[in-house]
Amino acid sequence: MSGSTRKLKINGRHVNVEQYRDESRELLKKKFPLWLAQRMERKSMTQVELAESIGKTQQAISKYLRGEGAPQTTVLKKI
Repeated sequence: MSGSTRKLKINGRHVNVEQYRDESRELLKKKFPLWLAQRMERKSMTQVELAESIGKTQQAISKYLRGEGAPQTTVLKKI
């Protein structure tokens, strides 16, 4: 299969797997900061408290809130 592009059928259309991953990552980077901030507000949590509860640093939480990165799936499950 070398040289060929892997396709995935989503909602009745075929999409390039690599392109889908890239678009998904970009969407997560855009929407995740707002979701995280809202979740922290609902739980009345500070960045430090959230960081301690999921085993990350306050700097990592700050980075997520600025949209400069997104956590791995295993971290998302803890949030």
